[in-house]
Amino acid sequence: MKAHEKIKWQDLERLVRTVAEAKFGATARAEDIAGVKCDCVIRLNDGSVVLVEISKETSLDKLRTDLAKFGVLRPYFFQKNIFPKCFFITLDEPTPSLIQSGQSSFVQVYSVGQFFDALLGLHRYAYARSKLPFGSAVDLYSGEPDRNRYVPVTYVSESGESYTVARMASELVAGRTIVLIGDYGSGKSRCTQEVFEALIETQRQHYRNPIAINLRENWGLKRAQEMLTRHFTDLGLTDVLDQALKVAYAPATIYLLDGFDEIGAQTWSDDPTKLVDIRKQSLVGVKDLVTQAKGGILITGREHYFNNDAELITCLGLGQKNPLFLRCNQQLTDEQFSELLGRSPSVLPAWMPKKPLIANIARDIEPAVLDSFFKTSSGEIDFWNLLVDAFCEREARINPILDPAIIRSLLTKIGRLTRATKSALGPISIKQINEAFEQTTGRPPTDESAIVLQRLPGLSRIGAESLDRQFADIFILDGLKAEDTLELFAQGAPDELDECWVNPIENFGAYFVSARLGANCQVGTATAFIKRNVQKNNKVLLSDLLSGLLQLDFEDIDLGGQSFFGGKFFQVALGSTAIRNLTFVDCFFDHLDITDSEPRGVFLSDCVVMRLSGITSSEHAPSWFKNCLVEVYQSVETLSAIREAGLSVSQTFLLSSLRKLFLQPGGGRKESSMYKGYGDSTTKKTCEKVMQLLIRERFCEKFKGQSEPIFVPNRSLTGRVQAIMSQMTTSKDTLWLQVSRMDKELNTQ
Repeated sequence: MKAHEKIKWQDLERLVRTVAEAKFGATARAEDIAGVKCDCVIRLNDGSVVLVEISKETSLDKLRTDLAKFGVLRPYFFQKNIFPKCFFITLDEPTPSLIQSGQSSFVQVYSVGQFFDALLGLHRYAYARSKLPFGSAVDLYSGEPDRNRYVPVTYVSESGESYTVARMASELVAGRTIVLIGDYGSGKSRCTQEVFEALIETQRQHYRNPIAINLRENWGLKRAQEMLTRHFTDLGLTDVLDQALKVAYAPATIYLLDGFDEIGAQTWSDDPTKLVDIRKQSLVGVKDLVTQAKGGILITGREHYFNNDAELITCLGLGQKNPLFLRCNQQLTDEQFSELLGRSPSVLPAWMPKKPLIANIARDIEPAVLDSFFKTSSGEIDFWNLLVDAFCEREARINPILDPAIIRSLLTKIGRLTRATKSALGPISIKQINEAFEQTTGRPPTDESAIVLQRLPGLSRIGAESLDRQFADIFILDGLKAEDTLELFAQGAPDELDECWVNPIENFGAYFVSARLGANCQVGTATAFIKRNVQKNNKVLLSDLLSGLLQLDFEDIDLGGQSFFGGKFFQVALGSTAIRNLTFVDCFFDHLDITDSEPRGVFLSDCVVMRLSGITSSEHAPSWFKNCLVEVYQSVETLSAIREAGLSVSQTFLLSSLRKLFLQPGGGRKESSMYKGYGDSTTKKTCEKVMQLLIRERFCEKFKGQSEPIFVPNRSLTGRVQAIMSQMTTSKDTLWLQVSRMDKELNTQ
């Protein structure tokens, strides 16, 4: 199918007349002149005339016949002492002989596309625009436009329909207005870039001209003309600006406006009414452009930037546009993420958030370094640190008013605010964010830094009904809380120890604290800190340090018989802890695992446990577990439940080992803790073969520890491990099948 078959002939004629009107500044209409019908006659105020004839013929003979019309039209105007400017427009590119025939009659011969280019001078725009970044779709380190291959994703409408880039482009060609909403790093800018390229590639099918504007470059501009002037000036196309302005609001012009949340106001307020007015004033120029535009519009921004859809429609001038709302998916599928990353889903760790921005960050890391992140015990922490740095550097590049270090410090302070919020993620009020900003920078947020506060990475509005923020990702927040815990511990936390926090660190945070305390040889000082401050108000801060110590596989961490009252813990496993001589009294545990636990001098009294692994009921509670209220006994995951399933020794040990390595908190396990409960020589021989298989299949690695070997899991295989644990005897995993054959092989020896 040829390109011109995509647009109706009548629509093409109308489009040519509209563009010609905009170019010459006068009405274009079809007229009968001297008995000849002319498609487009434009009579200018100075008395001159422009004649445009559009031919849908394709054969050369018929084109010459249509061209011959000017032989009648031109003499008619000559008699009136008018020398018309004549254009002959063909669907396909004209042949050299047809162009020469036109020149001999003083008629300029163009294809439709060539006519638009010659008339408007926009033929250089697509090339110049494609060389510059589209919003935040840039290489995080060089700042250059993102040139990596696009991985197709879909965008979802309010009715649940899926829209591809191609479908979005078609809607824009039809004159539709689209509002694309998405969270931080969800791919809005890259979508804008892909839509622009799709429109350019199919331009001869629709003859529309896309203009892609990064809204963050338009702070303080109040009129559409100012925005367009800046845009074309920044591209170095001032020589075509006048022509562009003439067709700025024609149906042939499509606008791609990226980042309504990035065109910041110069002030920041915790007064909701004032904040609405600030947003309204900052978007006056955008509203002017949207209101006047008659072609398709794509405008993008973050979720919940406005209080509600009504405010969005008012501020952006969409009242008469009947916009189509689309949303980016919060997470990519494993296949999409892996394709974007360039790696197979089987080697992706379960802890990695699967967003386009995170895949872009990971893709730029050296493969060997990335492999170490995925496989080593400290990889999750190292990747988190790199990720937060990249977020802050990206935000500082967008808004250079703050440097990355300040943004990171600000995020840490806001993360601390969640210690006393209703949920682990928030909410955090604007007033609290203001105060955190002033504590970080020493000045109130009254200048351009306001825009940074409105779009801090990792934070989002809690909903349309509230201005409050919350963290969008527990992975980012938990690391911030852990880092803050360690910093407060290093400083002695004189003020914070008197506060009353309610939200402890979770699994990743406890692992973070544990790894840092061990690596920095701070176990003794952390133990002394807890003992010294055990009577202080802030039990959560002390619980966080204890959570880290509980994961360490040291020989001995002696708390000296202390009683720890009112602690709060997210997940604790006592099976291999080195802590001794400590009584937990009236503490709260979201998940407590006492499988294979024989703690030395550790007691739990009058505690609340939401989920307990290791025993099936209160009747089986050990003597050191007294008067505790348990919400749910989760026996399915316990070693006793595994043994009750009628499994062989090798199968039982495999499930126990996978559980200790992958599903319990901590970075690694001592050899003695792996073989605990499998002491006789025959059984241990089987267990050793299972461990050799786990090492050979790269589920774990064996390292020399201070006192005995340590097994460290390859956390990129966590998903596979979870499947084996869930399926057990029905599993078809090669690891399970190999282990299942071991007992038979040993019995035949």
